[in-house]
Amino acid sequence: MDKQTDKLTSLALKGAFKKGIEVLLQHKDEVNALNVFPVPDGDTGSNMSACMLEALKEIDKITFESMKNVVQAIRTGTLMGARGNSGVILSQIFSGFCATITNANVSEISIPLFAEALKKGKRGGEERRHKARERDNFDVDRRLGPILREDFGNGLRLSCLFFNA
Repeated sequence: MDKQTDKLTSLALKGAFKKGIEVLLQHKDEVNALNVFPVPDGDTGSNMSACMLEALKEIDKITFESMKNVVQAIRTGTLMGARGNSGVILSQIFSGFCATITNANVSEISIPLFAEALKKGKRGGEERRHKARERDNFDVDRRLGPILREDFGNGLRLSCLFFNA
């Protein structure tokens, strides 16, 4: 994160993604226990973890950490690691997010671009889950979206989202 411009750099995005994997792995069993999607088979956390860990493998292969390379690694890795409904939906969320960043052709992600990428990611996941219930992956977006809109409107900096969590 460039604290002077409050934009997310490729290195900061890579770091935030890795931190997200770490937190998901710490809570994988809790996510499995919450699972009711679309049947209570208890594998949502495991499937989401598999999706994210494959993306981590792709990220670790990067030799030049441009924004384009980082988002491509995330997009490819989540797609290749998608398991079960929750993994596939998560990969579609990241696909929409990463496509938005790629199409913007930027070296840093601004707050408005980040918000737009989240919105496009949500749409991609919703298209995939048209028959799914209102739980699992989309609870995070439904809860995070209003907080981001309110807090960014009150002057929260993007750096706070990643470094003070």
